[in-house]
Amino acid sequence: MRNKPQIKTEVEKRNSVPTVLPSLDGHENFRGGGRDVEAEDSLSRPQEKRQATFRFPPQGQASVDYPTYSAVPSGLSFTCREKTPGYYADPQTQCQVWHWCDLNGRRYSFLCPNQTVFNQNYRVCDWWYNVDCQEATQFYSINNDLYRDLNGNAL
Repeated sequence: MRNKPQIKTEVEKRNSVPTVLPSLDGHENFRGGGRDVEAEDSLSRPQEKRQATFRFPPQGQASVDYPTYSAVPSGLSFTCREKTPGYYADPQTQCQVWHWCDLNGRRYSFLCPNQTVFNQNYRVCDWWYNVDCQEATQFYSINNDLYRDLNGNAL
């Protein structure tokens, strides 16, 4: 026997506890309860208090806090020799460059956009302030989960 979905009555919806959702403009957005809590709240708070305190993008200095390559530099020392196929941050470029080592050991190099660097832990380009490039090589083994057959054997 299947459980019936619970349907809230209008009274239950109005009396439910609202949830707080993050907002880019610095103040909280409330949802739930069947009423517009955000509109009510905005009437009771002065405009000055609603000003965002977070600055986007975070302030950093180009070529100091993050690299600003416009192309993959030539002469990089990274090699795919003795590495499993996968995706690798290049600390030589402060991780703005990442390499893909394919199943045949060939290397393909890519550039993350300015103000982003390759996050080895998640294998994506991420904002510079989220990544500690010096630790990238410690996470190279994360690639061991790639290129496996259905039984988990390396291809």
